[in-house]
Amino acid sequence: MSTLALTTSDWLFFGLLIIAGGTIAWRLRDPLFKRSLSKLWQNPIGMASFAAILCYLSVAILDSVHTLPTDLHNLSGHKINHPISLLSSLFAKRSFNDEKTYSAPLAVNSFSKETVIHQDGTFSREFVPLRFTAKGNLHDRSRLIKHALMRALLWSLALFASLVFAVLLLQRLKGNQAQHFRTPGAKAFYSTLYIFLFLGCAMYQLSLYYHVLGTGKVGQDILIENLHSIRTGILIGVLTTFVVLPFAVLLGCAAGYYRRRVDDCIQYIYTTMSSIPGVLLIAACILSLQ
Repeated sequence: MSTLALTTSDWLFFGLLIIAGGTIAWRLRDPLFKRSLSKLWQNPIGMASFAAILCYLSVAILDSVHTLPTDLHNLSGHKINHPISLLSSLFAKRSFNDEKTYSAPLAVNSFSKETVIHQDGTFSREFVPLRFTAKGNLHDRSRLIKHALMRALLWSLALFASLVFAVLLLQRLKGNQAQHFRTPGAKAFYSTLYIFLFLGCAMYQLSLYYHVLGTGKVGQDILIENLHSIRTGILIGVLTTFVVLPFAVLLGCAAGYYRRRVDDCIQYIYTTMSSIPGVLLIAACILSLQ
């Protein structure tokens, strides 16, 4: 059992989603906007990109709902007593069980050799088996991977069929025909959506046995770190835009209205800031806060 424990960043994320949804709903009243959407539905590249964005947002939403577990432990027996997201709960075996250091994708042994002391007092340099992966030889690994991919195929087909059935049912309730399935944009949309569904199911099934993309320097699962970075990228990208936008509009209006020395001063500040590498500028801001 677990209780809902939304963090401040969760509220910010869902606030951004509400603002975006309200803006789209308000814009749907405009016939010109509806006409643009109908043209987008005919564009295969645009609809494929839209399907990718929906999958991207779905992962971010799963990572933005945090709960406080009451009886969750990792494989080492330690109790987890901090809020975790639904995404971390879904990939719990890889989120809370870190290896020692680097490992290759789908590996069963560590990436580098370690010193192993034997019972007779001798020692040797060997590739040590990973602690939180399935044991066995290469034949066992191939068999597990095939079975995981077969289950992923079945799960993705079931989810995709349920989605198509729901769309058809909604169209039937509205009294519309399902002709939109025959457009080039619709074919690209559903094809891309199924590809992402299969990849998601495959990553989940494989993560039950192995580190799909390997582990990093401190043993953290690379796949989980990449999935968590989706939400971070959305928050940082959108929030920084909201913070910078008022200053950009104010300085741009001032440069255009006053011109001359004011314009030169603003352009000088802008070009100076642009010449500083972004990483160094961020590091300087963090150090100044500390």
